[in-house]
Amino acid sequence: MILLVEDEANVRTVLAEVLRPLASAVLEAENGQKALALLNAHPVRLIVVDFVLPDVDGLSLINRLRKERPQIPIILISGYLSQSAGEDMLAKTGARLKYLAKPFKPAELTATAQDLLNASSS
Repeated sequence: MILLVEDEANVRTVLAEVLRPLASAVLEAENGQKALALLNAHPVRLIVVDFVLPDVDGLSLINRLRKERPQIPIILISGYLSQSAGEDMLAKTGARLKYLAKPFKPAELTATAQDLLNASSS
């Protein structure tokens, strides 16, 4: 299962469709609180988190998710940070974290997600 945390409904719908072929299910959350509830109720293997959310920023949510399930890989997405700024920020938070700057191609998300899922399986 993949957990997708994105507050914009249209973006969330498109990203869920892109991710769906990679997992048995894509769980969708529009905020951090719902994401944590879904994480605690389901066997999630990958998390995709938007940087800007209505109730918490993506980095704070990532820190919380890492405490709850440190083994789950995470992809942070944002239209507010450049690729290099996002990568630099995540370099300080630990392994199994990737960053994609919006707008990105669906194939970029699919490849990044597949790489993280493959790495966590081995």
